[in-house]
Order: sequence, then C-alpha cells, then structure tokens
Amino acid sequence: MKRLRLRNIALVFTSNVDKVIDPEENAVRLCNYVDVYKNNFIDNEMSFSAGSATNEEIKKFQLRTDDVVITKDSETRHDIGIPALVKTSSDDLICGYHLSILRAHRGIMIGSFLYWHLLSKPTQEEFGNAANGVTRFGLTLGGIKGTPINVPDLPTQRAIADFLDRETARIDLLIEKKKRFLSLLTERETNFIGGVLSGDSIASSSRKRGNALWLQNVPQRWDVVPLRYLVRIRTGSRDSKDREDDGLYPFFVRSMTIERINTYSFDEEAVLTSGDGAGVGNVFHHINCKFELHQRMYAFTDFERVTGRYFYYFLRTFFSQQMTQWSAKSTVDSVRMPFLKTLRITVPPHEEQVRIIEIIEERAERDKHIRSMTLETIDRLREYRSALITAAVTGQIDVTKWAKAGTADCKLDAVQATINA
Repeated sequence: MKRLRLRNIALVFTSNVDKVIDPEENAVRLCNYVDVYKNNFIDNEMSFSAGSATNEEIKKFQLRTDDVVITKDSETRHDIGIPALVKTSSDDLICGYHLSILRAHRGIMIGSFLYWHLLSKPTQEEFGNAANGVTRFGLTLGGIKGTPINVPDLPTQRAIADFLDRETARIDLLIEKKKRFLSLLTERETNFIGGVLSGDSIASSSRKRGNALWLQNVPQRWDVVPLRYLVRIRTGSRDSKDREDDGLYPFFVRSMTIERINTYSFDEEAVLTSGDGAGVGNVFHHINCKFELHQRMYAFTDFERVTGRYFYYFLRTFFSQQMTQWSAKSTVDSVRMPFLKTLRITVPPHEEQVRIIEIIEERAERDKHIRSMTLETIDRLREYRSALITAAVTGQIDVTKWAKAGTADCKLDAVQATINA
C-alpha cells in the first residue's frame, strides 16, 4: 500500500466566503462550520443559511459530490480536521468560511475513502499536531496538504468505504437506541418522581384537587400551600466577575458550575435556583454550608413545614410547569418574586416527606446504575467504531473476510489492540 501526502492525492483549498450578504452578488446557500461539524454527510436537501458570492467564488468554492469538507479553525485542537462527505450538491451550494475543501484526484483516490481516512486516529493526531495557535487553533494549507494518507488501489478503497458505510451505520444505530433508552429512562424517572410528589401515586382513601393542573389527585391529608408561607426567599448580591479560582467558599451562579469566592453571605441550609438566562428551570442546588450567591440567583431558606430535601425535589420537578402556566409562555427566560410567592407546594405530614425522599432516592440510585452502564456501553461502541475505521483504512483488517466473520463481539475482539493503542 502506497503512502502519499494529501497534496498528491487531492486538491486542497480554503474558502473565504463569509456570511455577509452583498446585494450586488449572487444569492447562494452556504455550507457553514456547524453544518460540517455536526453532520457526517452533506446533502443538498439539508437546510443551509442564505449567503452571497461572486461568480469567481461560486466557480471556485461550489461543492461537488464526493468532495470532503473539513473544519479548519476552532477553540480546541479536537474540533479541527473534522470531515463531512458531500453526498449530493447543486450549483448554488457554496463552501463557507473556516472550512477547507479536499477534492480527491479521481484516478488516485475516491472521496468516500478519503473521508473515512480523515476520521482515523492517526490522521486526527496528524491534524492536532499540525494545528497552530494558543487560545484558538487553526490548520494552514501547508499543514493540511502535508498530512500522510494510505493509498490502496481504487477497488480496495471502494471495498473499504462500502464496508465502513455499512458497519458504522450498524454501530450508529446501536448507539442511537442506547441514547433513546436513556431518554426514556429520564422520562420514566421524572414521571415517577412527579407522581410521588403530587400524591398521585401515594395510597389514600380520599382525595382532593389542588390549584394547579398537575395537582388534581392530592391525598386529603396533605396540604397544598403557596410557597410564601413555607420558606424565606432571598437573592444574592454578587456578580460572576467576583469569583476567585482558589476561593474558600462555594459561589453559586446561574449554571450548574459552582465557582469559588473568598466571602460568604449565607451559612444555612438552602435550595437555590437561577432567576434568569439559560439556567431558568434547569439549575437547582440543595446545600447546607457557608456560601455566596449571584445577584440573579434565588435562595429558599428557613424550612419548617417542609424539609429542605423535599422542597428541593418538588421545586426541581414542578418549577418549569408552574412557571410556564403562570407566564402563559412555552419558554421562560426570567423569574420574578410574584411568581415564586404564588408557586404551590404539596405538604404531606413530616414523616411522609421523609419516606417520600427515601423512595425517590432509592429509585434514583437504581436508575443511576442503569444509566452508568448504558453510558459505558455507548463509550465502548464509540471506541469500537473509531478503532474499526482506523483498522480498515490502515490495512490491519481484510474487509472482505471481515464481512464473513462471526458475531459483533468477535469483531470487537479483533480490533481491541487498536482500541488500546
């Protein structure tokens, strides 16, 4: 098998067509960085952003079937050199900025084999080593062109590409099934917790309706109480810029990331949530310590009729639903005090609150184990996929014999050495 530099097997050129639309230029569709980064293949039927280009740019940067497009610049080394194969194209589909086109010489290389080769571990390492930069990394044309590529004969390239198309599709299907299972597991856990906290799944001889759509089957012995009568509500006073990397105390901001700071304004049990931004309905903490709080975070304290842990689970489970109903919007980007004061909480007797939390956390622990095992399986399938690509394009396996081999487990053993490498 020959080994040549990319410059010897393909035309390599970088686009300079930006996203600015010039009314004096031709209207085009732009294949941009995200289109390549998030997709294995580029198809003419995909949704592309509108752009403009000159006649010369269209002639030079129009995408053709079997072109390979790669990401050229990014904030990390791991995000450069990511390829996508152009399956279908059209006259108005143009390669955008921060991308390079690799157009294989048809007598030497086919585009689909080149695509798979670029995904192999050795080639990705070559791209990483060739990248320049400190806070942002980029591949030069020279760095791309100098990348070594294995070049088997064309029939072998086709066989390898067809093999990887088929086998990776099977692996991707398995991974997708595992991801769907995780989504169903999360949905099941959420429904279970909601049923317990609303009282819907709690044994009771008599029921009553609450003042919220999801509190329609509350045990008669439970109270449904506005939040303002249960806890104290406060906000923080600090800004994100006040954080200190080696601070003594936790500093809670509008994300699940916990920063550090050298001061504290709270020293108590509290449930925290974000008051605006992307964290609304997504950021919840239950703590009991000295801490500092961002000015757009809310702290709920002084738990008497409800335990802090019970309140935490109820807020995390029903906050978004109540907020959406209160605001009459499908998504909410800020939370105000009037809403918080009216948010309704189911209040079982204290001993039931304790038992409910035990039930929820016992179930969560079981689901955590299942989730961990599933994620481990997904990681192993991804390793298998990567190793299989590398083994195929480097000639470590005979793809014609492989197709006739035994089960997937046997095949995985065959590339285990590549995984370990």
